[in-house]
Amino acid sequence: MLAAKKPVLSEADYLLGERLAATRHEYLDGAARAMDGESKLHNKIAFQSRLLVHTALQGRPCDAYMENVKTRVAATKAYYYPDVVVTCDPRDTGPEGDDYFIEHPSLIIEVLSPTTESIDRGEKLAAYKMLPSLHAYLLVSQQSCHVELYRRGEGKLWLYQDFGEGETVEIPGLNLVFSVDGFYAGTGVTSASAALELGRG
Repeated sequence: MLAAKKPVLSEADYLLGERLAATRHEYLDGAARAMDGESKLHNKIAFQSRLLVHTALQGRPCDAYMENVKTRVAATKAYYYPDVVVTCDPRDTGPEGDDYFIEHPSLIIEVLSPTTESIDRGEKLAAYKMLPSLHAYLLVSQQSCHVELYRRGEGKLWLYQDFGEGETVEIPGLNLVFSVDGFYAGTGVTSASAALELGRG
């Protein structure tokens, strides 16, 4: 007996439905995945990350968006909602760009959550690397002052670095410099947070 095929959701139907849906969904090659709600802390760090990026981009022809704007990965027929996405490409920033998603991002930031960390580190990392315009992918911890950077090197090479409290994140390809502490300003998260939580366990 042949197994029943799962119904496939077209990109056009997904995009139309997403404009009307009360819950956000990400999309991967014919299937939609509902997104979990985020914690207050996640929201604070995401907002602070967007503020940090917005300030650094002053005077440049770039736009920075938060989690309600999708990023399209054509190679995998996917749409994701990054916590922060930056584009400097006229095809996104100009009048011809789509109103609901970005196709040529230069920087993507995800704030790690227990329920989505494996996807951010696995599926999304692999998909984002397929974006020719992408220079860097930042993962920001909620547990302590810890930021991980994946940045494009020569050819297909991607470089990895991690940074802690008091350190500086440099992204040469974008000429951007961020203080790790800046991602956590006003959130109460410090490098001692993780040690404190372990002590309670």
